[in-house]
Amino acid sequence: MLSQADFSAADIWALTDSWQIRYHLQSYLLMAGPAVLHSPAWHDFWRGVKPLAAKHWVIRRYEIGFSQAMLRAGFRLGAIWPYAALLEAVVSQTAARSEESDDPLAAARAAQVRRIREAIARGLAFNPTSDLWRTLLAGSSEIDPEHILADLARSVRNRAP
Repeated sequence: MLSQADFSAADIWALTDSWQIRYHLQSYLLMAGPAVLHSPAWHDFWRGVKPLAAKHWVIRRYEIGFSQAMLRAGFRLGAIWPYAALLEAVVSQTAARSEESDDPLAAARAAQVRRIREAIARGLAFNPTSDLWRTLLAGSSEIDPEHILADLARSVRNRAP
């Protein structure tokens, strides 16, 4: 999976990117090439990082802020699973799947796809890791979904995954 990061195509890589709030790489995994690591923009950004108590401020200031600072510095950003490709996969997977099924979750999944399609049509952005996690799992043969489903069974309360 990580070998897909081609530093001739982008200077900074992540597994996923997002358009929520503003375009950015999701920071749970970032890979930077040597030009980035030795740049003033990289050092200036990290020198300015301060502890913040609220997760939404960390995301706005540091996750989104990092990507925007690197774009302003002229660096190219890339994602192993780009947002647009994930949305295309959601639409194509469900178009190929029959609406009628014996699967008791089929109606819920079909409703989710309808919500995704409606949001796409309205130009609303998703968080790929929380909203499109099924598509991410389906796109990687290297990830064992059983571990994730076990964690969801343990941690999710009053909601279906």
